[in-house]
Amino acid sequence: MQDARVTFYTAAKCGFYKRGEKLPSFGGLADTFQQLADWSNGLALSLTKLTDPAPDADTMPVYMLEMVPCGNGWILACWNEVPSTDGSITSVSKDSIVGAPQVHMNEVVENSIPGYATYFWVIPEKNVVASIKFRDFTTGLKAMSDYAYDFLALESKYAIDAVDAEGQSYIAGYTDKGDNIATAAKPKFQLVTFNKKGRRAYLLENHAKIKKVLRVGRVTLENVVDRTTFQSLVRFIRGDLTRNSDVEVGVHSARVELQYTPTEEELKAMIEADDADDDGSRWEDLGFELNGEGSTIWLNRSRASDTFALNVELGASGVVKTEMLAQALNAQRDQILQLLEDA
Repeated sequence: MQDARVTFYTAAKCGFYKRGEKLPSFGGLADTFQQLADWSNGLALSLTKLTDPAPDADTMPVYMLEMVPCGNGWILACWNEVPSTDGSITSVSKDSIVGAPQVHMNEVVENSIPGYATYFWVIPEKNVVASIKFRDFTTGLKAMSDYAYDFLALESKYAIDAVDAEGQSYIAGYTDKGDNIATAAKPKFQLVTFNKKGRRAYLLENHAKIKKVLRVGRVTLENVVDRTTFQSLVRFIRGDLTRNSDVEVGVHSARVELQYTPTEEELKAMIEADDADDDGSRWEDLGFELNGEGSTIWLNRSRASDTFALNVELGASGVVKTEMLAQALNAQRDQILQLLEDA
């Protein structure tokens, strides 16, 4: 058995949209991932890389490890490449002294791609995608989202291939008509945190009763709190904090409490900002105390996320057998999907 953190995200955008339209003109979650499964079937892993990052981009290529059915959806396994130099990846001794790092070059096996695996559960009938996170590995959510967008833009059956006067291939547009006449629709793919609406709706309806705002979480030396983040904390009380440099916080936990009653618009902005912090890197929860109520209402506890013991084997490489993962998720499907029920 292996503990896995399952976090659900709503597919806010998936398909091809005309400007200003909320619904896709064509495409959708099931259509997109069925096409992705068909396209990748039997393809060499090296050919599943869709784009090369721009020289100044802070990203690395993504490949598809595997995609297997799971109920009416799929398990998607991605391989996220990490930087290497001349066939080696670097590591640093944890016993190094600051200012005198002991850096090692670790050889990469020839004709292999250094990186790590990430896993996702796509459930079209619920219009959701879940990240499956093992141990302390990253979810890779943004990389997968970018990958899905690139697939829609470059390899979906709706893309119109064309060649310019210099013989260079390009995408001339998109259509679902089976012809080469481009429509006005453009590809979009966006996942947002799935939140149970009841708690948020209650807070918005009773925002005038809020007397205190709280933030709690873990902060390490790796969490750099910049000027914007500091100002967002004191903005609750309309303060103005000016700092000329970034501040590193080196404590293990933090709790901020502010006596404050936000307006409805301010509360909406706070909720949106908290939802945007999907990785929880700075703060783990946002709470509210209301007049006349004895308990704190915690915002992030309305997120659809929890840890489950799955019947899978996870090696030191962080790779699991995708078929085994699909079976384990199917076995606990009803229990896991309870996360999507409102509270």
